[in-house]
Amino acid sequence: MSPVQAYQHIYSNVEQAQSPTGRGGFQTLFYTRSGLTEAEVSEMEGRLLYFSSKVEPVKRLFFTLSGGKGVIAQITALAEPDQFGRKGRYLAHSLVFEPEDLARFQADPFRVFRSFSFVSTVAEALAQGNFKSGDISPVALTLSEKPAGDVRAAESWPPAALKKLALLALRVEQQARERDAIIFAGNEAQIEQSLEAAFLALPLALRPRCSFDTYFYRCNLVATYFWAVGLPEPPARIKFALVNGATREVQGEIPAQLKTAYEHWALTAIEAKRLTYIARQRDLAFALAEWLDGRPHNQAHLQAASSELITDLLAVNPQAVRAMLRRKMADLLPPLLIDRAVDVIFTNANTLVDKPSRKLDLKPESLHGWSDSASEQLPGRSANTLALYRRLQQGFTAPQLAKAVYQSYAAQSFVRPPKKELKALEAFLKRQDCPALRVLWAYWDNPRKQLPKALAQADETTY
Repeated sequence: MSPVQAYQHIYSNVEQAQSPTGRGGFQTLFYTRSGLTEAEVSEMEGRLLYFSSKVEPVKRLFFTLSGGKGVIAQITALAEPDQFGRKGRYLAHSLVFEPEDLARFQADPFRVFRSFSFVSTVAEALAQGNFKSGDISPVALTLSEKPAGDVRAAESWPPAALKKLALLALRVEQQARERDAIIFAGNEAQIEQSLEAAFLALPLALRPRCSFDTYFYRCNLVATYFWAVGLPEPPARIKFALVNGATREVQGEIPAQLKTAYEHWALTAIEAKRLTYIARQRDLAFALAEWLDGRPHNQAHLQAASSELITDLLAVNPQAVRAMLRRKMADLLPPLLIDRAVDVIFTNANTLVDKPSRKLDLKPESLHGWSDSASEQLPGRSANTLALYRRLQQGFTAPQLAKAVYQSYAAQSFVRPPKKELKALEAFLKRQDCPALRVLWAYWDNPRKQLPKALAQADETTY
């Protein structure tokens, strides 16, 4: 990976002689003037808080500014008191990334923490900044192209607890709306390892929203909201959710029902202990899942999905597949006939496949599923699942759906449907001619009057 550029910001408590502005106390010493605005600096200062305790750990922060830039910061307690003998001084060194640069390393703050040496003393800060102007140059980071330790961090967690942890991370938007924060309790290493494990299943699209402060001692969540906050000790009362880094347990208001296709895919993979698979496929899987759920998605990622991923994700999301089938048919079939067509196509999509689309570029490798956790599984689990995917991509024609409806009646030995359904079938046949269905409708509606007419119009095959 070519170097990634970051703007710098340094904030601390200094004596008057150490201040570029000639005043003592807490202040921004330096910031990259070419990349950061005064408003952004002010916004950052509101989050760079540190209160002393018995342990005084190094604090790590990850958050996004209102303009979209990502901040990865470290705060270190300063042992030296000020000129009046007061303790509680600290130094914050922040790296600020443009959104596109943040995406280049998958918005992985832990990779930065492991590879970059943050400033931790006032002397270091004064040596790096321009004392006359208060400016400090951007820095270029050389980061590994490989993901950091998210897989290693997650491997030490029991699957049941890791699934809870992943689901809390994937619900970041809901938690932010409700101002719920997850508490991560433990020492420095335990909190960071737990956070990194939580990031395993997070696609890039959600990562910038998962802000955290690893040492939130005496801070105010109302004034400075973070998705996750760290504390040296578990609180006496859990307001939302608690992640115990020492015991690797998750307690609190953990969502019980899975809501999205991606949640089904990720948690099924965790249950199967396919953690490397998650790290490798999460962004492609997220695009595929968003498409399946009918939400905006990354089209390039969707097109890059392998047949293995397509098969796996559809296999664990039968209800989402059915829902998309219904959406695809809504403008072609009356509502009372849609479920019949859905059942037929869901069971055997190959019956409607004309020719595979070359645009999909499906690869033939590893056409297997791995999970039996869903209450209803897609039949075939390989070729038929891919055929269903092609059909969902291409959409349907009215003749194809007419054929599926006919097959549904045939599977039930042509039992006469309810009167409302007959009316719906009649309405459909007025828009789309299907001789076989017309003969059936005539027989069910009025065999003496309608059937002779339908048979007279039928070709030899239909007759």
